[in-house]
Formats: sequence, C-alpha cells, structure tokens
Amino acid sequence: MIRCLPTNLTDIDVYHFVRSGIAGGLSNVMHRVNISGIDFIKRLWYDKDNKKVTILTTDHRITHVVGVDFNSLYPSVMSSEPHQFIKYTGGKMYMCGSQTDMNRLHFIEGDTDSAYWAISGNIFDEKKILGLSIERQSISMTALAPKNYMIETNYNANSKIELKGFNQKTNKITKAQLIDCINEGKITKCTYMRLGQNIHQMSQLYIEKNGITGIHTKAIVLSDQSCCPYIFDLTAKDYSFN
Repeated sequence: MIRCLPTNLTDIDVYHFVRSGIAGGLSNVMHRVNISGIDFIKRLWYDKDNKKVTILTTDHRITHVVGVDFNSLYPSVMSSEPHQFIKYTGGKMYMCGSQTDMNRLHFIEGDTDSAYWAISGNIFDEKKILGLSIERQSISMTALAPKNYMIETNYNANSKIELKGFNQKTNKITKAQLIDCINEGKITKCTYMRLGQNIHQMSQLYIEKNGITGIHTKAIVLSDQSCCPYIFDLTAKDYSFN
C-alpha cells in the first residue's frame, strides 16, 4: 500500500496517467451486442493448462434483457447473516446462487449497485429477486463501453441511451451511431459546455470531443463483440471465440 493507493505503482504521476485512460469508474461491459431472438447466451472459459481464454456460445437464444438495481435490502444479498429487518424468512436471507442456471444468462453491463443481464427463458415467468428491483426490461441492449450503452424495448416507451459526460438533447445521440461504431468503426464527435472564468468574467466554453468511439479500456474486445478481462501473462492472441 503506497500513499494509500491499492496498487503496486510507486510513482503518483504514473498512477494518474494510467487512471486517466480508464473510463467508467467501477462499471464494466462483458458483452456488447445482445439482441433477443438473434444472439445467444455466451460463457467465458479459461484453460489454465494452456493459458487460453475462449468465449463459448451456448444453444440458448436470448429472449430478453433485464436491468436490476439494489434496493434497501442489498447488504443482505451479499451474505446469509441474520438481521432483524428480514422479517419473513426467520431473520435470514438464504443465498440461491447455486440454483441459477448460468447457461441461460450472461452479464452485459454493470455498475456499483446495478447490472444488466441477457436472459434466455420465459419472459412471462417473472420471479422477484430478494434485495433487487427490476429497473428496466427490454428486447435488446448494445453496450460499447462502460457508461456508453443503449437499451431498446417495444414493451413501453422507456428506451434509454446512456453516454456519460454529454448532453444528449444537444448532441442528438441515436441508435444508428452506436451500430455504425460497431460495424464500421465510425467515431461520433460530441460537444459539451462548461463554465470558465477569466479575469473575473464568466464564459460558456463549448468543447468538442470524441463521444462514441467504441474504445473499451477495461477489457480485450473480440470480433464477436465479447469483452474478456485482462489476465496476467496473457496476450491478445490467447483470447478467442468458437
């Protein structure tokens, strides 16, 4: 532990240089394109003997995407420690992770207290998850990078495009721009405004930056749009998909 930072870096300037290239804080993306009826649930498999990572495509086709958010009971979903607030199950919340068929869902995008999952199952067989609330349910989700995604639904008018740091009303971000970034590598420029002061005079500064680039600084992106975590001693050629 150096200068209260949980890192092996010994130079504070190097730390800030590395940190500046990491976008999205704690959020991450594991699967970029998730369209119900077309795409399939995928699994990440690590061959520890040959030190290879492979993305395996299951036979389960995506039926819908669910976004869940922790509610006030979220500390309880992390353990089975008894608490007086849990009134209906004897003061204890029983963990049910082993009962979840992980071949029927995969992680898309998540943050500190929320996550989006692609699911292969009966959309009408909805079960309440203790400690979690369903924030949004959709037919597809395209997530380029942390804090840069689009959720599309035909169930109701709550489709959402997230692009942190930019005003979407000003920049008019569309679905086509995200799709073009994936298929053709097109970069979308965006403008944001901030206030600046010079010699006691406030001014509005309009700055143009790359808004949609598809750059993912937390994972290795494969051509099938799966995102694999960095693993020590592995290079890009050690990652593949079937």
